[in-house]
Amino acid sequence: MCVWGRGCPHLPGVGAAFSTHINQNGCISSPNYRWEDIPAAAILSAELGHPVEVATGVTAMAAIELLSRPLGESDVAISGSTLYFYAREVVAHAWMFHGAVHRPHQGRDPRPFRHIAISGEFLNISLDLPGHIHPLSNTGVLHAARARGVEAVDFGHLVHQAAQLPLAREIFDARARLLVELIRLAVDVVGPDSLVFAGEAFTLDPQELQLIIAMLREHQGGPGDFRIQRAGRNILRNAARQVALYRLWQDPLATLSSSPKGHGRP
Repeated sequence: MCVWGRGCPHLPGVGAAFSTHINQNGCISSPNYRWEDIPAAAILSAELGHPVEVATGVTAMAAIELLSRPLGESDVAISGSTLYFYAREVVAHAWMFHGAVHRPHQGRDPRPFRHIAISGEFLNISLDLPGHIHPLSNTGVLHAARARGVEAVDFGHLVHQAAQLPLAREIFDARARLLVELIRLAVDVVGPDSLVFAGEAFTLDPQELQLIIAMLREHQGGPGDFRIQRAGRNILRNAARQVALYRLWQDPLATLSSSPKGHGRP
């Protein structure tokens, strides 16, 4: 990134999306990264010579979901509150309120979420996983399946086996129950109007998604609208682009006026 940043024309901003939480000052404290209060935004800005906006990947992907809604649309996705829940190698969530993505102040994973993730049938499995792997991630599920004797090459292969092998299906169902606990915890706090599912945990295994939605519908006071974000392979790169455009989106005139003469013009 440092090489790319040097000698480039002036840019209104550069964006970076991280797979861990970031506080409002652009600092990262993450046991997965083995970082404690690292000023990621300041370091990247200094090295690249450009102002850098940083955000969690799930927050940036939630922004993509928000911006993909047609202009002028006035349904609850825009006027109300939405829980964006992502599960792939990272299991995380973001909030959207009245057309804006909430950026958390603290930048740490809530403790109750961590406790739920390592409970139930995934308790012993989590003890054997490297610290950077979430127990309920696709890799965590694959590890759990192999530990119980299911021979799967990768996550996609495991999903295929689950259609014929009851043991593989049981593992997916166990994860579904824990994901529902995580979602219910978030739903009970805010009570969103809608819920967006994102990530291969949902898109590659429709049966698990159906089970999750069925369990959520049994929960009184849950969201009335469920959607799924079917993003492509470039979702994380596009998420970083959204982060780069944050300053321009927030204050376009000030951002463009700060550009040197001849740059930043439409």
